Amino acid sequence: MARYRKIDVRMWNDRKFRELSDNAKLVFILLLTHPDTTQIGTIRTRVSNLADELGWQRDAMSHAIQEVTLNGMIDADEKAGLMVINNFLKYNAPSSPNAFKSWRELIDLMPECDLLDRHVASLKAFVDSLSTGMRNAIPNDLMSTSNHPASRNRNRNRNRKYIHTPKRAKNSRQLQKISRGVSVKNQFL
Repeated sequence: MARYRKIDVRMWNDRKFRELSDNAKLVFILLLTHPDTTQIGTIRTRVSNLADELGWQRDAMSHAIQEVTLNGMIDADEKAGLMVINNFLKYNAPSSPNAFKSWRELIDLMPECDLLDRHVASLKAFVDSLSTGMRNAIPNDLMSTSNHPASRNRNRNRNRKYIHTPKRAKNSRQLQKISRGVSVKNQFL
């Protein structure tokens, strides 16, 4: 996603990071710098995909991911194919309100699961912790509950076009009246 990303050099001073095995350190750095890691610290991938990228055995990658997860540095949902880098925004905070505009789309691209729901809640907490000026510049509906992944399907169905037509026209004149009187709700298909 992003071409450049910040990696804080203090990572090497962090106790959790120093206690990781070399493989787990490499995996954590891979997740931080992976081209598919989003601006909100999520990556849609599975252990087998990452193992293939590094040319590792699946078991070695699984062990490294588990080690990083147990240290609280990432969370992973293998079934959904989602990994979240904890504290990602602490070191890669958006630099302007415009950067927040992509968040809704990034959330929509992630698989729906409990991990994503927890991450969205942490994003809301992050936004609440910003300065008043930055918060006021962010679009109001960005982090509203209507954009929450759990309500996504409900919103999709609510925003579809519904065309109401009578059951049957008796003649061509009545058909013309019906055609002109079609009512359409909302703007989505």
